[in-house]
Amino acid sequence: MALYCDISEADVFARMGDLLVRNGCEPLGLVETVPWDREFEYVSDLAEVIDSAHLDRARFRRVVAGDDPARRPVRAGYTQRSTGTTVLEYLGAAPGDRHPVAVSVSAGALGIPPQLWSRADRAAARKLADRTRDLLAEAALECQAGYGGIGVELSLASPARLGKDRRGLSTELFVGSPVLTRHPWLDRELRDAYGGGVSEWAAGLFCAGWAPYRPDGTTIENPGEVVQRCGTLLRRAVLT
Repeated sequence: MALYCDISEADVFARMGDLLVRNGCEPLGLVETVPWDREFEYVSDLAEVIDSAHLDRARFRRVVAGDDPARRPVRAGYTQRSTGTTVLEYLGAAPGDRHPVAVSVSAGALGIPPQLWSRADRAAARKLADRTRDLLAEAALECQAGYGGIGVELSLASPARLGKDRRGLSTELFVGSPVLTRHPWLDRELRDAYGGGVSEWAAGLFCAGWAPYRPDGTTIENPGEVVQRCGTLLRRAVLT
């Protein structure tokens, strides 16, 4: 699950850390930090300046909240009873864009091809889909998200890369109300593309294309084409 937001990425990281704790995640104490003034596209670019530390609970929460004047958090570890290890992290961003912020967990049954699901796998996939969708809905409202999504190995594209990075969106797409208010045509396009998979949330629209996330339990036709089309349209909307 990942979000691109209209507030600062550091604020998003801090709010997401609080949200994870409120949703039953326990801090592991592990956090990676870099200098605040260091610009980067990907966390992997920071090997020479990144620092990994194991902190007590109080210090961990202060660092995640952005209260260390010298070091900014870029990755933090949690654990949750139902989903196991949970990682809060910065994703890549095109130069000049803010970084999307992601929450990553084990894909579990969602990482198994649907044609191989047992009855138990199908139930587990639906349960994890419900949890991740609920977390995205809460996070989108909490963080004033412009857009976001849920996916297996998702790397949410920042605005300049929307429609260009094939892994930059998934079929499970959220678009925030401010974007839709500025561009009513996008609302119509999304409903046309996703049909009965569109849900109205307090923070915007959630568009579901994959069976575990859709009320009717079916997957949309030509999902790759839908993602590409919606990525191009979303890029047009958020950059104007």
